[in-house]
Amino acid sequence: MEPESNSAFDAATDPVTRRFLPGNNANPLGQASRKLKIRAEYERLTVEFCNRYGRVPDAFEIGIIGNAALLHVRLSKCRMGDHESAAKLANAYDRCLRRLGMNSAPTRAPAATPRPSALEVLSRGDK
Repeated sequence: MEPESNSAFDAATDPVTRRFLPGNNANPLGQASRKLKIRAEYERLTVEFCNRYGRVPDAFEIGIIGNAALLHVRLSKCRMGDHESAAKLANAYDRCLRRLGMNSAPTRAPAATPRPSALEVLSRGDK
């Protein structure tokens, strides 16, 4: 009697080497590949750029966005004990975003009326 086989696994692998066939992105560990993570981060940064500036990035900006996506994926895989390389990656990632003008959060609108000082509040209480 033959052992039962997983037909989905067998269809995705080479019968001789038992490796995944080229072009098949099935991953038995359940984790996305590095290329997929970089592509997803690249697309996220491109959409954020288009939303912020209302235009498509030019060739120079596309290169910076690609570099920032790569640095982001490397930073997410950085080991906990390796603080020096994590700091270097974070600084390089921040520089890439700063070149694109995307590193700062939107500024908060100023308050409509200034808040009264403590002296003003106390002096009103005496009246």
